[in-house]
Amino acid sequence: MPANLFEWESRLSVLREMLHGATQGRGRLALVSGAVASGKTRLLDSFAEQAIESGALLLEVTGSRAERELPFGILRKIFDNAAMPPDVRSEAVTLLSDIGPESTAAARMHVMSQISSVLLRLVDERTLVIAVDDVHCGDDHSLQFLLHLARRVRQARVLIVLTESPRLRQRQLTFHAELLRQPNCVRMRLPMLTEAGVAEALSNTLSATVASRLAPNATASPAATRCCCAPCWTTGGPGANTARPSSGPRPARRSPRPSSAVCTAASPRWRRSPAVSRSSETAAPRGP
Repeated sequence: MPANLFEWESRLSVLREMLHGATQGRGRLALVSGAVASGKTRLLDSFAEQAIESGALLLEVTGSRAERELPFGILRKIFDNAAMPPDVRSEAVTLLSDIGPESTAAARMHVMSQISSVLLRLVDERTLVIAVDDVHCGDDHSLQFLLHLARRVRQARVLIVLTESPRLRQRQLTFHAELLRQPNCVRMRLPMLTEAGVAEALSNTLSATVASRLAPNATASPAATRCCCAPCWTTGGPGANTARPSSGPRPARRSPRPSSAVCTAASPRWRRSPAVSRSSETAAPRGP
């Protein structure tokens, strides 16, 4: 299991099975939902590495709020991938150049159909994996294209993996609902970690004893759990002077203890999402 996936390894196994099915000509679509810092990107990155190792052609894209109003922004990024054959990229760019602000919906749909055919020609040689992180930040035209493509891949060597926030804009709800109506679509939710998952996460940086003591009081995501035990280890509490005296007898050694940040994070009052947590990978070494 890749590091720091904790309880999400079962989701990674499902994605591997879907990739195997796509390789056999059963096109699939995965929609991964989770709050900010719930581990969606980490899960997608881990799967992307495995897809590359399997020999699939991986085309990966990340949605951006700044580009939300850019027509076909995500679609253009798909063809801008370094792995995209130059002749295929050139053909797609030419087709996209035929669409302008004044183009009708029928004209856009016609071009989408042509571009889908360009993409599907790639599967004659390799399984195609299209991975879009933060699809909820995508522009409307690209979302329409992804939905159009999803309807065509059921019997193709294609796997589409999308990650999204559970908080969607009103105009995205139709896209979301239509995706879930596809018979080859699988939805995965990334919930908060269980007590056992929190203990596993904390044990990467804390002793097993400390991790098991904190875990029952903390319900968090992988990121929040990693963060809550990060730079807050001290030998004398918050604000203590830990510098060693230049002379004189050494003070009695005190065992490290978590500062108030760890204790607060483990408080039953805190039910946080993982966004708060990346820094824990710099935590102090495990205690005795």
